[in-house]
Amino acid sequence: MRLTTPVSVAAFALVLAAPVASLAQSDTDRATARGLGKDGEQALDAKDYKRAEDDFRRADSLIHAPTLVLGLARALAGEGKLVEAQEAYQRIMRDGVAPGAPDAFKRALDSAKTELQTIEPKIGGVTITVKAAGGGDVPNVK
Repeated sequence: MRLTTPVSVAAFALVLAAPVASLAQSDTDRATARGLGKDGEQALDAKDYKRAEDDFRRADSLIHAPTLVLGLARALAGEGKLVEAQEAYQRIMRDGVAPGAPDAFKRALDSAKTELQTIEPKIGGVTITVKAAGGGDVPNVK
């Protein structure tokens, strides 16, 4: 299930080439993550969400980038794992993007906000209201 226009494979190459200051990353890790990101995009295009999930998880474990987490969220949504997808989208928003971050990171953040709104209504929830035996409010509920 494709929710919006995907971040292009070229964007993965650009984004993964940019170092993230908080992580020590080798050229090999970046190259591997870049390849996994490309493979994940191809899997999303083919609607092979399980393979895409695996590729994006592996890539993100090497190089943390919002573009990779966005791919993961899309794969999870495609698999119907909506709560996990919600968490991935929220992770992108929590992490945000640093000033001067690549445009692909900013687009990933914007896409996460939009796509999160499309899956949230599909996630069930429960509201529990506690009343006293006579139907009134229960005092000092904790």
